[in-house]
Amino acid sequence: VNYAARARGVKRGMRIADALAACPALVLAHVETLTGDGAAEAVDTNPDRRTQKACLRRYRQASEEVFAIFARYSPKCEMASIDEAYLDLTAEASRWLKDPHNSRLVGLEALAASVACPAGCRRPEPADQGD
Repeated sequence: VNYAARARGVKRGMRIADALAACPALVLAHVETLTGDGAAEAVDTNPDRRTQKACLRRYRQASEEVFAIFARYSPKCEMASIDEAYLDLTAEASRWLKDPHNSRLVGLEALAASVACPAGCRRPEPADQGD
Protein backbone atom coordinates (compact mmCIF):
# COMPACT_ATOMS: atom_id res chain seq x y z
CA VAL A 1 0.00 0.00 0.00
CA ASN A 2 1.56 3.29 -1.02
CA TYR A 3 1.86 6.29 1.29
CA ALA A 4 -0.93 8.29 -0.36
CA ALA A 5 -3.41 5.44 0.13
CA ARG A 6 -2.20 4.87 3.70
CA ALA A 7 -2.87 8.54 4.48
CA ARG A 8 -6.49 7.94 3.45
CA GLY A 9 -6.84 4.92 5.76
CA VAL A 10 -6.06 2.07 3.37
CA LYS A 11 -4.20 -0.77 5.09
CA ARG A 12 -2.46 -3.91 3.87
CA GLY A 13 -4.81 -6.88 3.79
CA MET A 14 -7.90 -4.67 3.74
CA ARG A 15 -10.93 -5.89 1.79
CA ILE A 16 -11.13 -4.21 -1.62
CA ALA A 17 -14.60 -2.78 -0.95
CA ASP A 18 -13.36 -1.20 2.31
CA ALA A 19 -10.23 0.18 0.65
CA LEU A 20 -12.27 1.72 -2.18
CA ALA A 21 -14.70 3.21 0.36
CA ALA A 22 -11.76 4.82 2.20
CA CYS A 23 -10.07 5.96 -1.01
CA PRO A 24 -12.42 6.08 -4.04
CA ALA A 25 -9.58 7.12 -6.41
CA LEU A 26 -7.58 4.01 -5.47
CA VAL A 27 -6.06 2.24 -8.45
CA LEU A 28 -5.76 -1.51 -7.88
CA ALA A 29 -2.99 -3.26 -9.76
CA HIS A 30 -2.72 -7.02 -9.88
CA VAL A 31 0.74 -8.52 -9.76
CA GLU A 32 2.14 -11.89 -10.63
CA THR A 33 1.24 -14.49 -8.07
CA LEU A 34 2.84 -17.65 -6.74
CA THR A 35 0.79 -20.79 -6.61
CA GLY A 36 0.77 -23.06 -3.57
CA ASP A 37 3.75 -24.96 -5.03
CA GLY A 38 5.79 -21.75 -5.42
CA ALA A 39 5.64 -21.53 -9.21
CA ALA A 40 5.22 -18.03 -10.61
CA GLU A 41 2.15 -17.60 -12.77
CA ALA A 42 1.20 -15.05 -15.35
CA VAL A 43 -1.21 -12.38 -14.18
CA ASP A 44 -4.32 -14.16 -12.97
CA THR A 45 -7.49 -12.08 -13.09
CA ASN A 46 -9.02 -13.98 -10.19
CA PRO A 47 -6.30 -15.32 -7.87
CA ASP A 48 -7.24 -17.48 -4.91
CA ARG A 49 -5.91 -15.39 -2.01
CA ARG A 50 -5.88 -18.47 0.25
CA THR A 51 -3.45 -20.40 -1.94
CA GLN A 52 -1.63 -17.72 -3.93
CA LYS A 53 0.71 -14.96 -2.80
CA ALA A 54 2.14 -11.95 -4.61
CA CYS A 55 5.37 -12.72 -6.44
CA LEU A 56 7.89 -10.09 -5.35
CA ARG A 57 10.63 -11.19 -7.74
CA ARG A 58 10.50 -8.04 -9.90
CA TYR A 59 10.17 -5.81 -6.84
CA ARG A 60 13.20 -7.42 -5.20
CA GLN A 61 15.20 -7.08 -8.43
CA ALA A 62 14.35 -3.37 -8.64
CA SER A 63 15.25 -3.00 -4.95
CA GLU A 64 18.67 -4.55 -5.56
CA GLU A 65 19.28 -2.12 -8.41
CA VAL A 66 18.31 0.89 -6.27
CA PHE A 67 20.48 -0.27 -3.35
CA ALA A 68 23.42 -0.72 -5.75
CA ILE A 69 23.03 2.97 -6.65
CA PHE A 70 22.94 3.88 -2.95
CA ALA A 71 26.17 1.94 -2.40
CA ARG A 72 27.91 4.01 -5.10
CA TYR A 73 27.15 7.21 -3.20
CA SER A 74 27.48 6.16 0.42
CA PRO A 75 29.38 3.36 2.12
CA LYS A 76 26.96 3.74 5.04
CA CYS A 77 23.57 2.46 3.96
CA GLU A 78 21.13 0.73 6.27
CA MET A 79 18.24 -1.12 4.68
CA ALA A 80 15.00 -0.34 6.55
CA SER A 81 12.78 -2.42 4.25
CA ILE A 82 12.74 -3.65 0.68
CA ASP A 83 12.11 -0.08 -0.51
CA GLU A 84 13.43 2.16 2.26
CA ALA A 85 16.94 2.95 3.44
CA TYR A 86 18.91 5.28 5.65
CA LEU A 87 22.05 6.73 4.10
CA ASP A 88 24.74 8.56 6.02
CA LEU A 89 25.90 11.18 3.56
CA THR A 90 27.84 13.23 6.11
CA ALA A 91 31.28 12.69 4.58
CA GLU A 92 30.02 13.16 1.02
CA ALA A 93 28.16 16.36 1.93
CA SER A 94 31.19 17.68 3.78
CA ARG A 95 33.42 17.14 0.72
CA TRP A 96 30.80 18.77 -1.50
CA LEU A 97 30.44 21.78 0.78
CA LYS A 98 34.21 22.28 1.11
CA ASP A 99 34.78 22.28 -2.66
CA PRO A 100 35.49 25.94 -3.56
CA HIS A 101 34.70 25.23 -7.22
CA ASN A 102 31.21 23.94 -6.50
CA SER A 103 28.90 26.37 -8.30
CA ARG A 104 25.85 24.92 -6.54
CA LEU A 105 26.98 26.62 -3.32
CA VAL A 106 26.04 30.07 -4.58
CA GLY A 107 23.29 31.37 -2.34
CA LEU A 108 23.62 28.50 0.13
CA GLU A 109 24.39 30.83 3.05
CA ALA A 110 21.26 32.89 2.30
CA LEU A 111 19.20 29.73 2.12
CA ALA A 112 20.64 28.46 5.42
CA ALA A 113 19.89 31.81 7.09
CA SER A 114 16.26 31.65 5.96
CA VAL A 115 15.60 28.16 7.35
CA ALA A 116 14.26 27.90 10.90
CA CYS A 117 16.21 25.55 13.14
CA PRO A 118 14.42 23.12 15.45
CA ALA A 119 14.85 23.65 19.20
CA GLY A 120 18.41 23.01 20.26
CA CYS A 121 20.03 23.94 16.95
CA ARG A 122 22.39 26.81 16.68
CA ARG A 123 23.93 28.55 13.73
CA PRO A 124 27.70 27.86 13.68
CA GLU A 125 29.95 30.75 14.59
CA PRO A 126 32.59 31.67 11.97
CA ALA A 127 35.28 30.00 14.11
CA ASP A 128 33.30 26.71 14.05
CA GLN A 129 33.20 26.47 10.25
CA GLY A 130 36.71 25.11 9.93
CA ASP A 131 35.77 21.95 11.85
